[in-house]
Amino acid sequence: MLDPDRVTHRIQDLGVGAEGLQHFREWLDGLTGMFLVSGSTSSGKTTTLYALLHELVERKQHVLTIEDPVEYEIDGINQIQVDREHGLDFASGLKSMLRLDPDYMMVGELRDPEAVEVAARAATSGHTLLSTIHARDAVSTVTALRNYGMTANEIAVTVSVIVNQRLVRKLCVHCREKEAIRDDDRAWLEQRGIRPHRELWTASGCKECLHTGYSARTGIFEIWRLSSTDYDMLLSGADERNIRRLLAQHHHEPLVTDAWEKVESGITSLSEVRRATGALRADDWQT
Repeated sequence: MLDPDRVTHRIQDLGVGAEGLQHFREWLDGLTGMFLVSGSTSSGKTTTLYALLHELVERKQHVLTIEDPVEYEIDGINQIQVDREHGLDFASGLKSMLRLDPDYMMVGELRDPEAVEVAARAATSGHTLLSTIHARDAVSTVTALRNYGMTANEIAVTVSVIVNQRLVRKLCVHCREKEAIRDDDRAWLEQRGIRPHRELWTASGCKECLHTGYSARTGIFEIWRLSSTDYDMLLSGADERNIRRLLAQHHHEPLVTDAWEKVESGITSLSEVRRATGALRADDWQT
């Protein structure tokens, strides 16, 4: 039931744009703090983490993970399985990992205040940590960390990169074609600050895609690499509305930017984007 190909993906295979790949590689070249991948359930967060782990393995680094469960084994990495019956949860596993002096640590998910507290302590002590967390978008990830008890100073000092993502199906290249945009699709886009063209890509289905109109999947991404300006903003305890406003002023690209680029280029359909981002509010999309 688990697809072993998920564990072989590299960061260039995920659907990340050129600028996003540059952010990933710059962070990998000077790894510090926390790299968090946020999104909903089944949004591909674990696949992104595994892609990063492959990059670290190639750099001959000492990497430890704690996961629930260990879905795939990766050569060259020490992976720990959560075992709550014997007192091994994410928080206690993190504490044990710190004693082994790893170069990098991966925690399958930050899901409770204790795990977040230990993760923050590890990051502030100079360790590098990768993990996933449930959040609506990149800015909402900050709110999730606050709700788990992280202080403004801890977030500002430790968080280096936040990736928010969704998975969408790719249009079949054999039967995709452009059709006139529907009125409800136009209204939906305009509410999110996008002026659409008269036509959008769609696919009716053919034998190549088993008449589904789609073949394989890709990600849509929002990548926030925190700067010194963001540090000051988070240190001041700015709320979501002000964070979004300040990020927009510094030309930060929200999830809508990558999603719309993939719709315009015919990689996916607007209906897929609407399905995958249904939990986002209209103001989460504003550029």
